[in-house]
Amino acid sequence: MAGQKNGKEGYVLGWVVIMVLVLMILVTAILFASTAYYRQSFREYNDRQAYLTARSIVQTAAADFTGSGSGELRDVLLDEISVYLKDEPDSESQAAPPDEAADKPTDKPTDKPDTGYPIPKIKFQLDSTMGSCTMTGYYMPDEDLLILTAEARKGGSTEIMTVYLQHSPESEEEPWAVLGYVRGEAQ
Repeated sequence: MAGQKNGKEGYVLGWVVIMVLVLMILVTAILFASTAYYRQSFREYNDRQAYLTARSIVQTAAADFTGSGSGELRDVLLDEISVYLKDEPDSESQAAPPDEAADKPTDKPTDKPDTGYPIPKIKFQLDSTMGSCTMTGYYMPDEDLLILTAEARKGGSTEIMTVYLQHSPESEEEPWAVLGYVRGEAQ
């Protein structure tokens, strides 16, 4: 009988079908694994970029306050908290009699919240690769403490970084000192 080989008709076709199925399963698994790896890498990239942006903003704020920065952010923030800063009494208020000083209105608010005086949100104009960032904070006049919190967003990632600055009006060289940085939730 021609065309028969040891009673195994069509065995090559069966092997080809099995090999194609195995190859399709293997390719599907590789595609699934590479897609999962890509998503994880993209998520880690967004997390890292949000962290770097938040850290950069609070370090810029600290540098502006300690004198090694441009001072632009410091000027904006000092405008917000200037009425709460403890300063030495000026010569006019010392020269005025006590009766006149009591009648004179002050700019300083009298009702202090428990958490300090809030600083309104400051939004930063950033490059699209950096995401977005806003800064808020509190000034606590009793401790002369300024707490600035940057919240950076990139993709689905959010990072919060806080810097603590202590005001020392007695020191002319370094009127502000950095007490520390904290990563995480807003303080």
